[in-house]
Amino acid sequence: MNTVSGICQAQFYAVKSYGSAARAKTSVEPVGEVPTTGDAVEISTKAQKIQTVDAALQRSEELMSVRGLDDEEIASFREILSSYESSGMNADEFLKSLSGEERNLVKLANSYGSNLTDNVIDSFSEEGAINMLREQDYRFAIDLNGDDIVEHGAGRTFVFPPPNTPDTVMDAWDTYSRSLTGAEESLFSALFLPIDVPGYPDATTIRGYNISQQGFPPNEEGWLDLLDKIYDTLKYNNKISNDQQTIEYNKKAMQQLRDFAATIEQMKIQSI
Repeated sequence: MNTVSGICQAQFYAVKSYGSAARAKTSVEPVGEVPTTGDAVEISTKAQKIQTVDAALQRSEELMSVRGLDDEEIASFREILSSYESSGMNADEFLKSLSGEERNLVKLANSYGSNLTDNVIDSFSEEGAINMLREQDYRFAIDLNGDDIVEHGAGRTFVFPPPNTPDTVMDAWDTYSRSLTGAEESLFSALFLPIDVPGYPDATTIRGYNISQQGFPPNEEGWLDLLDKIYDTLKYNNKISNDQQTIEYNKKAMQQLRDFAATIEQMKIQSI
């Protein structure tokens, strides 16, 4: 997960002023034959969903391994998650029911800073407690109140794409982000940060669309439109900027926006 504080600086280095410019154009290359019969489409869709879940679980496992958990500890953490799902308990109640060893394992799996004492658990919102009992890949995060910020324990983080993003856009990001480095992912995600920062009163306003007030689009077309708006904003910024570093950063971000939009278009075709 990308923390809000960790990437807000990158966003506002790239986006400093706003204006109108031509819409970004994206092209879509053929992606092969697409099943057309009802049964074929249903089987293909189910297979894609299974592959998506498997890939997310693998990323979650890799992340926990980086955090120092061995195979046995990862398996034990997943047993805790399974027990929670079948318990019928509220997340905070379930966390309090765990032994000290189990609480420590949950802490390590989540890379959480504080020990999970009862008092600490009491400070969690419902959303924050639930997200402590999830697989660690971003596709398992939940956003109960729809504010596009994920509460994780007592913390608040920005996950890109946000949890309530349409599956097609999520799948497109899974595919496209494989071509990016970790630093490139963070800088790209920062373009969508849904917060206002002192000194930048219009920081989240992209050509009339305010992410912090309106939230992220509910469908693929809305996302493609948002990508176009951010592209236009960066293009306009480059016309008025005298800073070469900003210009070069924006050029790279504009190409990434086009590539991500093209990937969304591909995923739309595959889902037909």
